[in-house]
Amino acid sequence: MPDRSGVPFPSYRGNFLALRNWRQSSWLLLGRDATSKCIRGVAFIVVPRNYFDSQAIQGDVGMKIAARGANFIVAFLKSYGPSNLKRYFWDREFAGTKWDFIDRTEGDCVYENLEKYANNGSILDLGCGPGNTANELSTDAYQKYIGVDISEEALGKARRRTVETGRGNRNFFVRHDFVNYTPEQEFDVILFRESMYHVPIGKIKETLNHYIKYLKTDGVFIIRIATSDAEHAGANKPRPMAMVQLMEREFDVVEKRRYEHVSRPMILVLRPKPLT
Repeated sequence: MPDRSGVPFPSYRGNFLALRNWRQSSWLLLGRDATSKCIRGVAFIVVPRNYFDSQAIQGDVGMKIAARGANFIVAFLKSYGPSNLKRYFWDREFAGTKWDFIDRTEGDCVYENLEKYANNGSILDLGCGPGNTANELSTDAYQKYIGVDISEEALGKARRRTVETGRGNRNFFVRHDFVNYTPEQEFDVILFRESMYHVPIGKIKETLNHYIKYLKTDGVFIIRIATSDAEHAGANKPRPMAMVQLMEREFDVVEKRRYEHVSRPMILVLRPKPLT
């Protein structure tokens, strides 16, 4: 579908983002630059198609390079893009099968920590996805849960599952970009379950500081973040570890624990540092 400039909006097929019929087009959208076109409010550098015509990157190799660049753009936009672009990509992914693996996460390490700190009170889940936390956490652990997510596709799943589990009187969902969401109450726990990974590192302190005033006096942040994956074979991934180190510097660490799993998930329980 063309935007107002007449340029086709990037089509998204699986993990591949490209202009429709890009191999017949003069241009391929690859990245961001000051001298760029603007599509729905996002700037991209335009690269001549003949850049890909050298023998070194033709065929499958060229497609792999293009796909890798496209995946990078999508990941970049889901964290750094304006809310309308974030919503577009997250809705497309949740409408497909990419995130089906998080629909059922019973027994995850996050639950014992939520049960410990929620005090049968209130939880704000930022980046709640398809409602797995809201519907798998013990009902004895909380009275009120608010899940915030930018994807209406994800929230649709969350609401349907809430009806199935009979938790409609305690689970509530809001569509919003959680980076700038404004709650209407204070909470015992504010949870970032993997969602912190989608906050730019330069905005982590600002994001947490924004939510400090919505913690109850003894309230805590709980951050669950995967620090490895199968590709890294248990070794630390640099970006999540940098995020962990930043949060440890800026906040009081109430509890820190790493779990033995292929993704080496880490749980951080944080409170604001006392004013000096």
